[in-house]
Amino acid sequence: MNSPNLAISSVVDPTIDCRTAPRPLRHGARNRRLLIVDDSPEDRSALRWFGESIGCVVKEASGLQEMTAILQGWKADLILLDIVMPNMDGLDIMRELKNVRCQIPLFLMTARHHWLKPAHKLGAAYGLNVVGAIRKPIRADDFKAKLRGAFATWG
Repeated sequence: MNSPNLAISSVVDPTIDCRTAPRPLRHGARNRRLLIVDDSPEDRSALRWFGESIGCVVKEASGLQEMTAILQGWKADLILLDIVMPNMDGLDIMRELKNVRCQIPLFLMTARHHWLKPAHKLGAAYGLNVVGAIRKPIRADDFKAKLRGAFATWG
């Protein structure tokens, strides 16, 4: 098993370019590519359903290694990132994304409500494109509206 502190640059194929911004928005969330990074299979399943219900194409990852494997062959328009996860949490993943100058927009989420504002500020300090945040438990209508709003910021 690989170390959870493995740098993203050693996991990601060097030909992957997550430094470019996503394609411009033209038709709401329809066909936008959403990558969900959350350790909970139940949460990923619910978030997948929410995303697909507004027209997103969704992929799921349980952590850094799965996320980087997906990004090797697929360009996400938005990464939905859980902040609190075992081993390598969302803050660690944000640090790794900073190291490769990732510009894919991030949408943060956590059940620990007091972590959202500091995590958002940390992302900004890292130069990451944090476009939103939401607290768990997530209500479907609230999440869909925030997700649509996050996609609308580009077009």
